[in-house]
Amino acid sequence: MDAVADPNGPLTSEERAELARLRREHKQLVAKIVEVHQESRGTYGSPRVHAELREQGFEVSRKRVEKQMREQGRRRTTAQPSMPQASRAA
Repeated sequence: MDAVADPNGPLTSEERAELARLRREHKQLVAKIVEVHQESRGTYGSPRVHAELREQGFEVSRKRVEKQMREQGRRRTTAQPSMPQASRAA
């Protein structure tokens, strides 16, 4: 099977380096989103994950965080009490 040629020609070394940098940054961002979400035990939704990332110095939009969380299947869950409360007898 023949490879399809890029109509704009092959990438320059600078373009390849930029593409590699963008992919590396994307992987780092996704890993950080997963980390923040797991640290919250799944209770943080995209707004709080976004705020946490901004506090840590990441320059990322809320919509990008939303998209990455959606693609990773990460959603906010409600916190469950660790021990159920015993019902009181009247």
